[in-house]
Amino acid sequence: MALSVHLTYNEGIDTRTVLGLRFSIAAGIISISACLTRAAWPRNKALFLCVVMGVFYAAMAWFYFTALSEASSGTVALLLYTYPIFVAITSWTMKFEAFSKKDLAIVSAALMGLALILGGDLQGSPKGIVLSLMAAVSYATYIIIGGRMKDHASALTRASVILTTAAIVYLLACVAAEVRLPRNAESWFGIASLAVFGTAVAIYAFIAGLERLGPIHTSIVSTIEPAVTISLGVLFMGELLTQNMVVGGAILVSSSVVLAMSKTNDALPKSGDPVALTHADKGL
Repeated sequence: MALSVHLTYNEGIDTRTVLGLRFSIAAGIISISACLTRAAWPRNKALFLCVVMGVFYAAMAWFYFTALSEASSGTVALLLYTYPIFVAITSWTMKFEAFSKKDLAIVSAALMGLALILGGDLQGSPKGIVLSLMAAVSYATYIIIGGRMKDHASALTRASVILTTAAIVYLLACVAAEVRLPRNAESWFGIASLAVFGTAVAIYAFIAGLERLGPIHTSIVSTIEPAVTISLGVLFMGELLTQNMVVGGAILVSSSVVLAMSKTNDALPKSGDPVALTHADKGL
């Protein structure tokens, strides 16, 4: 996403337009895919929750992009990726999900790795810091709501409703302001890559993972994202790779691998348990 936004912002397109195009294109791709596969759509309460998720995702995107104009990208990213803490504490407080000492250790390790990657230097205005934290809270709420869905709808159709809701939010916002569309191939490529890879594919994969891991574990695993962002920055944007980034990335990846292995082992059936075997086969 950082690489795509960099290409788009070179032309000076405003955040409202970027997000409107991003969500509209992504919603179209996912919705067509959902219709072609004839997947089950969310209904009643599940449909309502998907719409709410779309609103919170739209809010998170706005807070995040606006915060980038008020604080350094490292500060914004560091504060945004405090969301696993909000997810874990809320899920534990409301008894949605158990929170073990092992989970606490993994959360701490993941955040320590993230702090090393980003330098841990909070540089920015109070407004930028507040906006970044609001983005984290919005994203945490989005994850928690997604983890509470128990209907038979597919991840593809849920993503369609979420993205369509976010698209409507920004299309309405664009109606009330002057829209400046991209005027060169580079900017349109940035928008397209942001919509396809940074939105449609990413959100579908995230929701599919959320169904299998739950909100706490999904939020921890997804903290590997900054390491990917930094790698792309080094390869395509000429950014420097520091020792802290290498060590922090290793800690993040290790935390995610340990968590994934632990969750997989928990999901596997015990020997001689036919009921557990049936359940595990369906879940995996």
